[in-house]
Amino acid sequence: MSRSIMAIYSYSMQSVGHSTALDPGTSAAVVDGLDELVRFVVRHTAAHSTMSISALSTLGSLAECGALRITELAVREGVSQPSMTTMVNRLERLGLVDRRPDPRDARGTLIEITPAGREVRRRRRAGRAAFLGTLVDRLDPDEVEQLARVAPLLARLADRDGLPDAVAAAREAGGDDPPAGSGRRLDATPLSPTRTTTEDENS
Repeated sequence: MSRSIMAIYSYSMQSVGHSTALDPGTSAAVVDGLDELVRFVVRHTAAHSTMSISALSTLGSLAECGALRITELAVREGVSQPSMTTMVNRLERLGLVDRRPDPRDARGTLIEITPAGREVRRRRRAGRAAFLGTLVDRLDPDEVEQLARVAPLLARLADRDGLPDAVAAAREAGGDDPPAGSGRRLDATPLSPTRTTTEDENS
């Protein structure tokens, strides 16, 4: 864990205030550190969740942007419109989103997050914060201070403006697609329609 943090910190200290391009070794260390951290967090928080990351991301988009059309949601989430339609249908059955007429177009429909959806999202975020906070508490004060200085850079990495290029690069590199000719498609973890949204969520 501290190795990942130090790799990111090394990048931040070299990039702030300098226009010189990073050498490949430093860039690789940053990517490896981020990859290790992301895989660790996703693996251990997803184990306690019955909802896919894509479903939680969709709820997040609706919470942040307000009501959106399915086409707008699909673009924001980087998926096809049919895939987003399926996602919205499942979230609606769980009571996490609602549909209402689009005041801009009587033929259109907007998707909005419900109070139950906001509660699920809040509990998931609280679970992640508790998970990460416990890990940060294991660092010594100097490391925490270093990590605090890197936090703005991490937020910039999560800026959605860079998402299209990042997704395109992932697809070009291979992504998570199964081998050609396998006939398999790797779908996200399905939502569980049997679990109520009032249960405590740990992740």
